[in-house]
Amino acid sequence: MDLYSQLSRIEELRQKLSQLQPLNYGEEKRLLEEFAIRNTYNSNALEGCTLTLQETALIIKDGIAIAGHPLKEQLEVIGHKDAFYYIVECRSRNIITDCWIHLKSICFTFLQTTDLKLVCSGAMP
Repeated sequence: MDLYSQLSRIEELRQKLSQLQPLNYGEEKRLLEEFAIRNTYNSNALEGCTLTLQETALIIKDGIAIAGHPLKEQLEVIGHKDAFYYIVECRSRNIITDCWIHLKSICFTFLQTTDLKLVCSGAMP
């Protein structure tokens, strides 16, 4: 399929989508929460987190601590969730650039602090 055909197909699908009734508040909230859970699980799993999808959902939805898993992993789930919803909030308020700059400064500060701790502990050359 050539580029023109692909773009035509995308436009056709976009028009069909725009004709559909928008999601109500409950549907939108449920889908956003489901996406947040799956996105958090997948992101943390890539980092080696041992929590299951169901355990991640329990932490995000109910704030339940999971026995037998490191607290660090559970705090990473909460941190990822908070960052995700912060970005969603920034998008809804149309302040993405400010949000991006703020998140970069938070990450930079965290990485500097983490690297400093690793260097001081002798864990990093």
